[in-house]
Amino acid sequence: MEGKGTFFPTLKTSLNREQRIALALNAGNAGNLQRLLDGEGWSRGAIDPVLQSLTAAEWAAVQQVWDHFETYREAIGEKERRVYGVEPEWIAPQQLTVISADGQALTLRGGYYPIKIRSARHAAGRAARRR
Repeated sequence: MEGKGTFFPTLKTSLNREQRIALALNAGNAGNLQRLLDGEGWSRGAIDPVLQSLTAAEWAAVQQVWDHFETYREAIGEKERRVYGVEPEWIAPQQLTVISADGQALTLRGGYYPIKIRSARHAAGRAARRR
């Protein structure tokens, strides 16, 4: 999972397995994907080689993580209604189609994964995209 990883010319950086899976987890909904792209100054085309570097088994694990977060929806909605009177605005999954590293064409439902923006990095990424 750790280590130097694989160099991706489109990103001009190396990503280890853990980082590649984290990137995939953030491709499961439109908001996270846009935050990731904006924060790093990347394009969708630039991250495609990273997404294609994961095997079908790794993608199955990614979908299982998204599905696991979905199991909390009812309990979270109930708590939010009780405390605040309304449910939160839920993040809609975004279907994702990829060719895995082992050559399988996969269509995933997508899903939610918590994302935290590092504001200085986010601002730098947005500035770089404007140039």
